[in-house]
Amino acid sequence: MKLPDASDLNDRELQLNVVVTQVLFLTVAAVGAWLFFGDAFHPFSQWNFSRAALFTGAVLAAAVLVFELILWFIVPRRWFDDGGINIRVFRNMPWPALAAVCFLVAFAEEVLFRGVLQEQFGLLAASLLFALMHFRYASKPFLLFVVVLISVSIGVVYEWSGSLAAVVTAHFIIDLVLAGIIRLRLTEITTGGDLHG
Repeated sequence: MKLPDASDLNDRELQLNVVVTQVLFLTVAAVGAWLFFGDAFHPFSQWNFSRAALFTGAVLAAAVLVFELILWFIVPRRWFDDGGINIRVFRNMPWPALAAVCFLVAFAEEVLFRGVLQEQFGLLAASLLFALMHFRYASKPFLLFVVVLISVSIGVVYEWSGSLAAVVTAHFIIDLVLAGIIRLRLTEITTGGDLHG
């Protein structure tokens, strides 16, 4: 019996899968926080929302996006190809839904990977688990390398700032810009390719 994969889903089902996965991550985060810290809402004690946190997140996002832009021009475009998954998720998504999905992804993943896993197991373990979550990149070493590098960068900023708000902001901006590029079809201008997210 063959397990279903992304090619077995239509675009709408794939989009729904993204949302359901993030809700699952939030559920795992709540259970993990309760098990490890005795409080399902423990990650929010690290929220530390402030203008400085938003600025820190925006600076990290800008650095990551500049890094990705530089890579876009120096490595073969095919290295950015994720098999078309991100195109299928974001290409025809209405802008409000795109922004909401990007926020949900950033919020859920950072609550789980920084607010729970990094707090409990440390930066390296959380970054490796984040990379494992992106198992679809296992056969795409360049994309896996970029995801790990971004994850470690986000983890370092979390350690430095102590602010979940900073890393959620960074993750949201990165995903929103990359998804927006896909939505605007800017990757087609030169290559017909794809940027990962």
